[in-house]
Parts: sequence; structure tokens; C-alpha cells
Amino acid sequence: MPPTNQPLTTHPDCRQWGRLALAFLVSALPSVVQASVTDVIYDASSTSKSTSAVSSLSWSHVVGSAADRLLVVGVSIANSSTCDGGDNLNICEVESITFNGVALTIAQANNSSDNALRVEHWGLVAPNNATANIVVTMKTGDSAVLVTGAVSFANVVQVGPVRGSGCAQSTDDFLSVAPSATRLRDAVIDTFAIPGNSTSVALFPGSAQTQRWNDATGSSAADVWGGGSTRSSPGFAVSMDWSLGSTVTTFHCVL
Repeated sequence: MPPTNQPLTTHPDCRQWGRLALAFLVSALPSVVQASVTDVIYDASSTSKSTSAVSSLSWSHVVGSAADRLLVVGVSIANSSTCDGGDNLNICEVESITFNGVALTIAQANNSSDNALRVEHWGLVAPNNATANIVVTMKTGDSAVLVTGAVSFANVVQVGPVRGSGCAQSTDDFLSVAPSATRLRDAVIDTFAIPGNSTSVALFPGSAQTQRWNDATGSSAADVWGGGSTRSSPGFAVSMDWSLGSTVTTFHCVL
């Protein structure tokens, strides 16, 4: 059986202007009883949000008992002057995320080029089979409005579960990005962040995707609208797509 509790691969920042989103790929576990691989299995999802700037946020998530598990947490943040953190950059950064008291590892963190928005992905290989709190803690001196979502999977390789990445920017009503590598039966998860004053715009995930969370901290420019989706990979030209009800400058990353 492969070792567990291995760190996720950390990827470099990818910075652009406009709506910011991330996605990343988790690798399917080869079947131990058959020669072919089997699908990554969706387990459960959960979400939470703040309605004001906070230094921490917690909510309950259920991880099932299936083998070879992976927990992924996406965080959508509206950067602001409440996020000095001693660096004078007004960038809100997550210091730590835990599930059932066990620390997750950061997989990717990105800011829009104007530093208005930030999205982070964190992951935990082999999370406990438990109903427990996920706790997001901001860096000392930072407080922010944020939308969070978590998805747990099973049947995921336990060493190096992140396979590929990619980024794209759009200024029209359709957004699509593909990871740099994918194989049949992998799973892809994405997270987006949009200024809160854009919540009147309709937003729809691609037909192959399942929306797992979608919420906003409010409807002002200082708020954030965040969400995420998942899909399985057909093994070729996989992409994460979103259709918008009007033209919006957007940014989307696949990790």
C-alpha cells in the first residue's frame, strides 16, 4: 500500500488582472485488483463564508471511510487594507488550515495583478474518516472577507496527487482553461473569486462539471463572490469552463 500523509506539490504563483480562480488535478489511483486504473471518487463537499473581515473561519466537513482519501480546500479572498500583515501590501494570506486538528499543506496561492483578489488551494492526503471542523486561520495582522469550500475524494494516489496546472485570462462571457497534464479518470477541482459587486452576473459551470459551492460575502466591491466545481477527466483536452451572463474580465488557473 502506498505511504500516506505525503506533502502536496507547491506550485509557483500565477498573477493576472480581474476575476481570479484556481483549479487543480488529482490523480486516479491504479486499481490494486485490476490492471486498469479506476476513477477518483467524489466523497463530500462543504462550504462557509464570512460576512465581515475575520481572522479565522471554521465549519464542519464529513470525510467518509473509503480508502486513499484526499481533502482539498479552496479559499476566495477579497484583499484589502485590513490585510497589512506587516508587509504594507494589503494582501490577505492564509497562515494555516486544519481538519480535525491536522494541518493541510498549501498547493497554490495567487493574487490578481492589482492585488484585489486572492485564491488559495490547500490539501491533505489521507484525512481522518471523521466529522470534524475545518479551520482557516489568516496570517497575524490579516483579516478578510472570504468564501471557502472543501471537497474530499477517495481512490487518489497518496504520493504526489497533483499532476498538472494551467492559467488563462478572459475578457468576454466565456472562460476555459486546461491543466498541463491529465490522464483518464483523474479529477479536476477549481475555485473562483469575483468582486462582490458582480453578483448580479449569471455564472454557469461547464456541462461536464458539478458545482460544489457558490456564495458571496455581500454585494459591494469590497466583498468577494467565490465558488468551485469538480469534474472527471476523459483523458484528453480536459478543461474547466464557466459561462457568464455578460462580459466580465476573468482569470482562471488549473493546478
